[in-house]
Amino acid sequence: MKPRVLYVEDQQWDMGGVIRNLEMDFEVMTVRSAEEALQALEKDSDSIALILLDIRLITPTNRTVYSAQGRRAGVELARTVRQKYDIPIVCYTANLHPDINQELIDIGVVELVEKGGSIRDLKARMWKHIHV
Repeated sequence: MKPRVLYVEDQQWDMGGVIRNLEMDFEVMTVRSAEEALQALEKDSDSIALILLDIRLITPTNRTVYSAQGRRAGVELARTVRQKYDIPIVCYTANLHPDINQELIDIGVVELVEKGGSIRDLKARMWKHIHV
């Protein structure tokens, strides 16, 4: 049985190729917001081996990822998840920033991976934190 990964990504056009590649090794459950991620975790946290999280997420009150609020949504989701669940989080984003990176590490995110890199590298980093 493949380990289940919760992939939190609000940009649907970013998901297709990544999901197809990940599905070779993982069962991928996708959600498009922090709220949906928390609902999925409340319902199914025992079956989720890892969370793959984009940092910039559209929020219900702000429909752009380029706002300060959009940049914070993923960080705040990571913080909430770490407080409630013992599930490794890999941040997968196009917008790595030193200040945010340090905050994510302090929260307990296990990996920071920049989008556009090797899917093989992403999967290797994910496998490093999955205990089957």
